[in-house]
Amino acid sequence: HEALPISIVEAMKREVEEETGLACEARTLLAVQENGPSWIRYVFLAEATGGVLKTTEKADAESLQATWWNRIRPLPLRASDILPLIELALRYRESPSHPRSEE
Repeated sequence: HEALPISIVEAMKREVEEETGLACEARTLLAVQENGPSWIRYVFLAEATGGVLKTTEKADAESLQATWWNRIRPLPLRASDILPLIELALRYRESPSHPRSEE
């Protein structure tokens, strides 16, 4: 049978759970990045609502780096393209530039 299309928010929630083990709710869409017609990144600010962060033992190719980060210790990354997105989320939390999405 054919799978029904899902919303961007549902896709984000599924990916977060697959990669981290955490359930979440979207709070707002922060940015949309595009690099050609086949590469689009939707950047959400989300809140963890349940689940358990995947341990190293349960990690796979997608969740190698799932970890809580305290913004003090260095953040081990395979690529640094995520850093401006983290800064964007921190700025939004300090001074929202648009209203949060409501469920």
